[in-house]
Amino acid sequence: INKHFRNIDFYINTYLLREEPLEMISGAHPFYIDDFLGYFFIRKCMWSAPSSIRNNVASMKKFYKSMLQRGHIGESDYNKLTKTVSQNIDTWLKDCESYNDPNSPNPFDFF
Repeated sequence: INKHFRNIDFYINTYLLREEPLEMISGAHPFYIDDFLGYFFIRKCMWSAPSSIRNNVASMKKFYKSMLQRGHIGESDYNKLTKTVSQNIDTWLKDCESYNDPNSPNPFDFF
């Protein structure tokens, strides 16, 4: 429970508030999920690892499922979140592993 709480707390109170403050409801949007797990978390968090990405995915799914059950988000928002995760998790894991390997090319180098 504590790990899920810390993961969601970091996502909502650090990531979603970092530039333009967003509400918790916005965090279920596919763009923010993909940007957080596919870029921000990998590049900005020293503890990023494929296992921590999996842990964050589990935490987000549990949290937003709870928000769905309580009527704070719609079912379509939750379904988009789970679809985003299933479509992108392999890429996130691969990018994280590559980013953390000093012998691999950086997946975020665009030049």
